[in-house]
Amino acid sequence: MTRRRKNTSTNAPTAEAARPVEPTGKETPLGTFGTDPVVFTVLEVPDSGDEGTEYRVYVNDGPAGPRLVCWFTSDPEAEPVWRGAWNGDGMCGRIEAKARKIIANTHSASSV
Repeated sequence: MTRRRKNTSTNAPTAEAARPVEPTGKETPLGTFGTDPVVFTVLEVPDSGDEGTEYRVYVNDGPAGPRLVCWFTSDPEAEPVWRGAWNGDGMCGRIEAKARKIIANTHSASSV
């Protein structure tokens, strides 16, 4: 298994700007995890392009509403891009693992 590294890209602010901070309503919700009041939602982005299907994880922990945590593609070797303060957070590994599990379960259920 490939060890994942912290996103240290110098163009992270540009990459962040390319993704909506809040869901647009065009994404397909795949599932949620966490416990109230902190709930993470995994969304699949339609027509993601040549890099494979894009997935986004949002967190909703109260009145501010959902906010982007990270995004990654269907390529299992692709590094997630963590937004803002999430970059390097101790929860990143668990968030990514749970999101990828939801994605895998959704796709295996749809192929039955």
